[in-house]
Amino acid sequence: MNRITVRPGKSIAAAALAASLFLLTGCYDAPSITGTWNGTDTDGTPISYTFNENGTGSCTDGDDTVSLQYKNDTDNQVIWIKAAVTGQNTEIKLVYEVKKDKLTLTGEGASTTFEKQS
Repeated sequence: MNRITVRPGKSIAAAALAASLFLLTGCYDAPSITGTWNGTDTDGTPISYTFNENGTGSCTDGDDTVSLQYKNDTDNQVIWIKAAVTGQNTEIKLVYEVKKDKLTLTGEGASTTFEKQS
């Protein structure tokens, strides 16, 4: 007959590891907005956003491209975008939602959904 011996020190370590794994399964990384997203503006103009991992990016609306900086609050799913538009520094706050390969940006009562470029 084989006998299994559990040493107290190892069973405590195993229990701690199991508890850590259990707690980690409840946590997850928020979906990333990093990448290029294409959509259509409310007037039918093609629009795309590119968000780089370093907090920079760009917005192309029709033929115009504007460089931007952004901060992403993943806990509240809010993004703050800073850009110079026609010589004026602008900062906008947008609520976002990422589901699979779709990004929905909502601000000032309007929403636009973008698809991630592969």
